Amino acid sequence: MNEILLNITNLSISSISEHKTLVKSVSFSIRQGEPFTLIGETGCGKTLIAQALTGALSKDLSATGCIEFDGMNLVKLCQKEKRKLWGKKMFLLPQEPGLALNPSMRVIKQVAEVLTYLKGQQPKNALINAGTLISELGLSSSRDGRHYPFRLSGGMKQRILLAIALAIPAEFIVADEPTKGLDADLRDSAVKLLQNLVERGKTLLCITHDLSVARDLGGHIAVMYGGYIIETGPAEKVLDSPVHPYTRGLIKAAPENGMEPIPDHVLNSMKTAWNNSDSKQIEACS
Repeated sequence: MNEILLNITNLSISSISEHKTLVKSVSFSIRQGEPFTLIGETGCGKTLIAQALTGALSKDLSATGCIEFDGMNLVKLCQKEKRKLWGKKMFLLPQEPGLALNPSMRVIKQVAEVLTYLKGQQPKNALINAGTLISELGLSSSRDGRHYPFRLSGGMKQRILLAIALAIPAEFIVADEPTKGLDADLRDSAVKLLQNLVERGKTLLCITHDLSVARDLGGHIAVMYGGYIIETGPAEKVLDSPVHPYTRGLIKAAPENGMEPIPDHVLNSMKTAWNNSDSKQIEACS
């Protein structure tokens, strides 16, 4: 069994100005070289967890607890120390790929830049290798690679970011809603690219509300509601034999399962427990 690469214990995230806790005592572990998926409805706290572990939380938010990674508690690191991990130890694929790319630089040079500065390759060799990575992801290095980001579609920009993820030495990749806004064909293509990252030895944390993405990636998953994790386990086990009534409702509400509404009594019991900040009641809601 692979060693644990990331271990999160009792992570809570709060809004300083609103004096409100948004993520509550979250704990889970991710093993090296394996995919892990956080699923849940929009606003349940998935992206906040990604921001906490990558050092991208806004100044109005504070995190407590422990995020153990590479022998360090990321919660205790200052921003300067966190920046040293970017690219070298971890990499974030954001929800909006266009915002992560330099609008004034051709995309092939952005991939090559990573190879030059993080892997020490000579600029000429880096450009050649960047073209190879772009081609492996289904784009033309001589045509698409020479475009500026605004000339590319959302799916193409995403592939460029995935090329960067393959180029960097970082072994831990966080993908935040990687299939958001994509049609079925592009969604399947994006999932295959994420699987390719894992096959090449990367460790993946995927954040999504798309249950089919979680199933296709496999590994382990955690289901979130209102800032709490309510169920965890192997993807196949949780999605085929869910224990928590909210997870069962979430699965039945998926488009591929008929979009059956989550029963009112389940939602009402969950909301009551959440309002009372009773984590044990939330975990046992029925």
